[in-house]
Amino acid sequence: MKTRHPSILSLAVGTLLPMALPALAGPPAAVPAPPVVEAESAFSAEVSFGYDTFYIFRGEELFEQVVWSQVEMNLALSDFKTDAL
Repeated sequence: MKTRHPSILSLAVGTLLPMALPALAGPPAAVPAPPVVEAESAFSAEVSFGYDTFYIFRGEELFEQVVWSQVEMNLALSDFKTDAL
């Protein structure tokens, strides 16, 4: 009995055609909505806490076992925005 080997073309069609069929299905059911752009707040704040084993300033060890905190608050004075280069 003779063994049949499929041709490269039939393998390509049999493999790629099922993957291409969804692309030919037609237009999408719904157009996605544009993303919502939220207005920036005029006020922002940030709180940070940290721990350093050694506090070294200009090469000199000043303190050991330092716990630190920082509070930063920003308030926009106008809506004018600039793009920094």
